[in-house]
Amino acid sequence: MQQCAASSAVPPQVGRRALSPAQDANATRAPHIALEGESTLDLFGREFVVLSPSEAWCDAAKGASIAARRIDAPAFAQAYGTGTEGAVLVRPDGFIAWRARGRRDDGEGELSSAVSAILGR
Repeated sequence: MQQCAASSAVPPQVGRRALSPAQDANATRAPHIALEGESTLDLFGREFVVLSPSEAWCDAAKGASIAARRIDAPAFAQAYGTGTEGAVLVRPDGFIAWRARGRRDDGEGELSSAVSAILGR
């Protein structure tokens, strides 16, 4: 597992939903995936975080000032519904707020827009 460093410029607002549960299983609790010495659940609690097997999404998150972790565990892509090129944005309370199932031309812009929608900006 590799870690992409990024700081969060977005204050966490736990409890607000960006999307309804009917919209593609977002607003559901992020599943546990065992990592080396920790769990995906250990990554939540302080700020929004982008999880992805793709370095491109980690770079996009960094550009949008959102914390990111690259997860290369084989079970991740299936459990989180990202495929090998997608990403999820997880709220500090461990709920999935946004998901991409593949690469995007403007990942940074999409992540920024998702956080703005979550926070009602």
